[in-house]
Amino acid sequence: MNKEEIQGNIKEYGWHFLFVFDPNGEYQDFSYTIGLEESFGHPEIMIFGLKKDSAHAILADIVEDIKSGVKMEPNKKTR
Repeated sequence: MNKEEIQGNIKEYGWHFLFVFDPNGEYQDFSYTIGLEESFGHPEIMIFGLKKDSAHAILADIVEDIKSGVKMEPNKKTR
């Protein structure tokens, strides 16, 4: 993954998904967004402990909510 790919995804979709994992399985997987602040004025979001596909699906749904004006706040239910 390179800077141009990340910037391209932010330009096209408004965000980029990044998955971080330990190939040895010693540490918990996590995923996070890049570009929400730049595109929507919203803090980035992290998810811990889920596999790549699940984390991406959840973050994509959250981003769709953010695009429609929902602001995610810590410790507050949104639905």
